[in-house]
Amino acid sequence: YLVMVEGDFPDTAVPVEAAGWLGVDPDSAIRKKMRFSPDKNAAPPGAVETSTAFRRLSSTSANSLTLVEARPRTGRCHQIRATLLHLGFPVVGDKLYGVDEQLFLRFQEDRLSEADHAILRLPRQALHAASLRFSHPVSGKALEFSIPLPPALQGLLG
Repeated sequence: YLVMVEGDFPDTAVPVEAAGWLGVDPDSAIRKKMRFSPDKNAAPPGAVETSTAFRRLSSTSANSLTLVEARPRTGRCHQIRATLLHLGFPVVGDKLYGVDEQLFLRFQEDRLSEADHAILRLPRQALHAASLRFSHPVSGKALEFSIPLPPALQGLLG
């Protein structure tokens, strides 16, 4: 996955490994919101193990954004977005795991203001499935598909 995040994601020689636990966020007003915790003892009840590797690809100093590659090692719903929020780098345009979950509640009520849209920067999440690789279920042949970053996300790079 390619994902545009708010802030200056660390530029490290090896990917940032985020392993921990993912469960329903008991502190959120939104029922379906998940919370990542690196510590099992601090994880919400019923949390499941999760792991994602993140690597900085590029950044823009003009608007404080970073393009990051995310490689999930597990396949949990909301895993990338919840983990990035925990790390302090919310996904651009994400109403649920972005800079303020109140944006999601206003979106649900069709009450997003111009100021809200400016905060989001995009009308959609800046999370892109850039490539997919799997074995064909019948033939077993390896299949791989890829698609470039959409223009709206490219435009954020400056």
